[in-house]
Amino acid sequence: LGDSRVCVIASAMSNEDSYRIRLSSESDPEMSTVFARALCDGGGWSLSAGARSAMSADTDYDGIVTLDEMTAYLQKRVKWYLRIAGDYEQTVCAYPQHDARLLFARTD
Repeated sequence: LGDSRVCVIASAMSNEDSYRIRLSSESDPEMSTVFARALCDGGGWSLSAGARSAMSADTDYDGIVTLDEMTAYLQKRVKWYLRIAGDYEQTVCAYPQHDARLLFARTD
């Protein structure tokens, strides 16, 4: 993989579970993984609203989300969601680390 264009972002380490949460209220039957929800938030899609939103992972506000920006965002956001849900543990990791390749871009 080292010389390829492949990148991987894992929702949890091999010895951890990947958790799900409800999108809105306890009565809402729809659930998503914490990782998927955070990935959508970071890339500019609100699962709860079902609509385009700000690319929260774009920390330098250049309209581009890189692998490194997304990884840093996911690590923080997943922990935040899990604290709210009941203090669970899940560690997001990426390969290659500290990579500036483009994942998402917004042109308008």
